[in-house]
Amino acid sequence: MNAKHPEKNKRNSTLEVCRILSMIMIVGYHFAHHGGFVFESGEITVPRLWLSFLDMGGEFAVDVFVLISGYFLIENKDRLFDVRKCAKLWGQVFFYSVLFFIIGVLTGFIDFSKLGMIGSLLPVSTNKWWFASFYFVLFLLHPFLNKLLYALKKRQYQRLLILLLVIWCIIPTLTNSKFSSNPLWEFVLLYMIAGYIRLYGIHPKFSAKHYALIWLLLTILTFASAVLIMLLGRWNPVFNSYTTLFYGTMKLPTLFRAIAFFMIFKCLKPSHAAFVNVISLATFGVYLLHDSDYMRFMLWNRIFQNASYRDTVFIIPYSIGVIALVYIACTVVEFIRIYSVELLYMKMIDGSLSGIKKAVRAFSNAFGKLFFGREE
Repeated sequence: MNAKHPEKNKRNSTLEVCRILSMIMIVGYHFAHHGGFVFESGEITVPRLWLSFLDMGGEFAVDVFVLISGYFLIENKDRLFDVRKCAKLWGQVFFYSVLFFIIGVLTGFIDFSKLGMIGSLLPVSTNKWWFASFYFVLFLLHPFLNKLLYALKKRQYQRLLILLLVIWCIIPTLTNSKFSSNPLWEFVLLYMIAGYIRLYGIHPKFSAKHYALIWLLLTILTFASAVLIMLLGRWNPVFNSYTTLFYGTMKLPTLFRAIAFFMIFKCLKPSHAAFVNVISLATFGVYLLHDSDYMRFMLWNRIFQNASYRDTVFIIPYSIGVIALVYIACTVVEFIRIYSVELLYMKMIDGSLSGIKKAVRAFSNAFGKLFFGREE
C-alpha cells in the first residue's frame, strides 16, 4: 500500500454500488429482451409495460458501465499499456468462451466444428460477446486516448465533445440513424465524457439530489414515450416498431439518464466497504456468464421459461426473483473462477510478465520499423 496516499489503493464503494446496480439492470434487460415475449399490435397490458420498463434499463446500464470504467481509466496519464490487466481481461473472456463451447458440444446445443473451435479460442476477435469485444478494444486504446485528452485545453475538450455529441447522439436521436457510428465509437464518446467529468466536473453547485431529480424526470419521460408509442400503435401498427425508440445506447434521453445516474453516486461521499468491493469484482463475469449464446437460451427459455408469464401480473415478482437468483448464481460461479483458474493463470502471467513485455515491445518496434521505416 502507498504510505503517502493509502486512499488511492482503496476503491470507492459508492461507485462500485453504481457498477453493481448497472449489471443488475443489464440482467433485467436480458430477462425482458431475450425471454421470447411476443405481443400483439397495440396490446397494452401490465406485463408488457413492466417488460418495457426492464427493457429501458439495458442500453442505459451499458452507458453507465462504460462511464464508470472511463472515470477510473482516465487516471492512467503516463502508462501506455498495461500488459497484466490486458491479459487478465482477455483470459476471463477466453475461459468462458471455451467453457461454453465445450458445454454446448457435450449437450448437443451446438455441433462441433473446427471453425467453431477456432472461434471459441478467439472470442474477442470473433465477437462472442459484443460488449466484451468492443470494451477490450477500448481498453487497448485508452492510454492513447488519455494522451490526447490531457493534451487538450478545457475549451478544446468541450468543443470536441459537442462535435461528437452532435454526430453520434443528437443526429441519431432525431433521425434514428447511426450516422457512421458503431459501438466502439460510442464507447469512445462515453469514455471522453467520463474523462471530462473526472478532470473538470460538470456543475459545481449540483448535488446528488439534483442529479437524482434529473434522472427520475428523464426516466419518467423516456418510459412515457414508450407508452405513448404503444398507444399510437393501436391506431397504426407501424408505430409498434418504434416502441423503444428512445431506449438506445446513444439516444439523448438514455445518455443524459446515464450521466445523471453516474453523477448521483459520484457526488455522494466516497466510502469503503470491503464486501461491496468484493462483490463488484464479479460484475463483468456476471455478464459473460449469463449472456453467452448457450446460457441466454437455457436461462430464459428452458430453465425459467419467461414467455409463459406474459399474461400474468405475477411476472413482476417472478422477474425480480429470477434476476436476483441469476445475479447471485453467476457471482458465485465467477468467484470460483477468480480464486481457482484466474489465480493460477495470473501467477503464470506474473511469472512471465517481463518476457511478455519484451515480446510486445519487440513486436511494436518491428511493426514500426516495417511500416514507418524506423524503430520506435
